Amino acid sequence: MIDNIRAILVDDELNSIEVLKSLIAMNCPQLEVIDSAQSVSDAIQKIELLKPDLVFLDIQMPRASGFDLLKHFGSDLPFQLIFVTSYDQFALSAIKFSALDYLLKPVDVVELKEAVNKAIEKVTSEKSVAYLYETLLDNLNSTTINQSIVVHDRDHVNVVRMADIIYMESEGRYSKLVLVDGKTLIVARTLKEFEDYINEKSPLLRINKSTIINVNYLKSYSKGEPCIIEMNLGATFEVSRRRKQDILQRLKNLN
Repeated sequence: MIDNIRAILVDDELNSIEVLKSLIAMNCPQLEVIDSAQSVSDAIQKIELLKPDLVFLDIQMPRASGFDLLKHFGSDLPFQLIFVTSYDQFALSAIKFSALDYLLKPVDVVELKEAVNKAIEKVTSEKSVAYLYETLLDNLNSTTINQSIVVHDRDHVNVVRMADIIYMESEGRYSKLVLVDGKTLIVARTLKEFEDYINEKSPLLRINKSTIINVNYLKSYSKGEPCIIEMNLGATFEVSRRRKQDILQRLKNLN
């Protein structure tokens, strides 16, 4: 493994920079923090001048966000990136579904070590993860149905368009995705995480505790009790009684 991985910390709060710098000094001897920046414009200048191997990037900053820095450099970044953020549902969901690393403030030491080790592995192997950043940038500028998610399936990485999901079912802390081509994928995300990621205008609709469907692939539904939905591939699901009226109204609006 290569020693002396050079890092820059980007955060508008000086205290946060000092805390992270201290945690890195105590727990990540492989890293050398060569500088820090408290704005996106300053960070861009220092990154272009110093060419770090790794950047810790805060998302919520005044005037310009961490995502603006990402957009400046484009998807093929000349450095590895670890996002650092306070709780922000949309930002976290976008990062998670793009399979990128992040640290939640206050930073946990175990999570810091794990993220740093993964970043160092990418630096030393010179492994390209441009497609992950490209997915994130696309998702930030797209409606839910035009967004994609990155799915690890054994040794393969699949970039799946949300529009190609017919339905998804809960499998504990995982979700099973059934796609238009008949392929099934198991994703290490809960249905709740998917639900938080989609907006009200999305054709993805949660119909019960364990199922989200894409109404664009709806074949038929009944209005009686129980309310049964049939999808194009033949799968059928019962609508939750608690959700029935809202769901029927959504389906009615499709006509």
